[in-house]
Amino acid sequence: MKVLKLIIASVLATGMFTSCGGSKQTVTQGSPIMQEIAIENNECEELQIQKPDIRAVGEGISKRDSRATSLAEAQARAQFQRTLESIIKTSQGEEGVRHGGINGSDEGEISNDNVLAIAQGVVKNMVIIKKSKFLRADGSYHVYVCLEYRGDRKALAEDITQKAKQQVSDDERLRNQYDFEKFRQRVEEELAKMKAQN
Repeated sequence: MKVLKLIIASVLATGMFTSCGGSKQTVTQGSPIMQEIAIENNECEELQIQKPDIRAVGEGISKRDSRATSLAEAQARAQFQRTLESIIKTSQGEEGVRHGGINGSDEGEISNDNVLAIAQGVVKNMVIIKKSKFLRADGSYHVYVCLEYRGDRKALAEDITQKAKQQVSDDERLRNQYDFEKFRQRVEEELAKMKAQN
């Protein structure tokens, strides 16, 4: 009987000691290990990374190849347009582009409507330079496109400036030639920053 009591006490004591550490989880040798899979950019994304100041990339998915391409192109244009709008606003500087005739205000800043019109006019000069197409398991097409502005960074800055000048009268344009040149230089600097960030 004493032996039985000792065995029971021993089992209870062992259970108490092991239950104290019960909340800890141990890693066994057979545990699954998290693995990372490298995901590479496709060719369109790589092209955009090389010249982010004049290129944009978009993607589209559709059951029709042409629709997927249209979606990808629209996405790329919209993304580049938003970038240009931001650059135009930043390039006005603290004192703004002093040709107040652009929006008819005394501040001389380009109005949001005119910024949008300038950016939309510029993205019309973009063309597809690369298209990557993938067929998915469900039969739909996954398309990437890379668009490029027809010209280099200087040509893009000049195009933006010319479109800004079109927003004012001939008299205003002549009177504020210096401000337009400063604006063009700022646009080019902002575009160069995009290239430097990559």
